[in-house]
Amino acid sequence: MKVRRLSTLLVVIAVIALFGCGGGKPRPRTDPTLKSIVVTPTNSKMTIGRSSTQQFAATGSYSDGSTRDLTASATWNSSDRYIAAVSATGAVSVNSAGTATISAKAGSVTGSTTLTVRALNSISITPSGATLAVSGGI
Repeated sequence: MKVRRLSTLLVVIAVIALFGCGGGKPRPRTDPTLKSIVVTPTNSKMTIGRSSTQQFAATGSYSDGSTRDLTASATWNSSDRYIAAVSATGAVSVNSAGTATISAKAGSVTGSTTLTVRALNSISITPSGATLAVSGGI
C-alpha cells in the first residue's frame, strides 16, 4: 500500500514539474487600461480681467481601480479658442464672454468640462473722493 501511494505521489510530482501548477502557459502581465478622464475644476466660471488664467487638471481612472494624474501628458483642447485658449499643460486663458468646453485626451479616451466666461461688468475704485496733492516744484 505504501509503495502504491509513493508511486502515485511521484507521478503527481513529475506531472507538476513537467507542466507546472498553473495549468499551462503563464498569463502575460497586462497593464491596466484607461477607462475615463475627469477634468477639473468642473463647470468652472471665470471673469475676463479678473481671473484671466486658471490651471485645469486631468485625472485618469483605470481598469484596476487606480487613478493617475494625466495633466502633463494629456492633449488639451478648447471648443472655442476665441472664448478660452488652453495650453499644452492645461492652463486656460480667457479672451471673451461665452461658453467653451475644455477637454483632455489620452489615447482614445477624452474627458471634458464646461467653462463659462463672463464679461467684467463694473470696476470699483477705492477710496472714493480721494484728493491728491500736486507738487509744483521741479
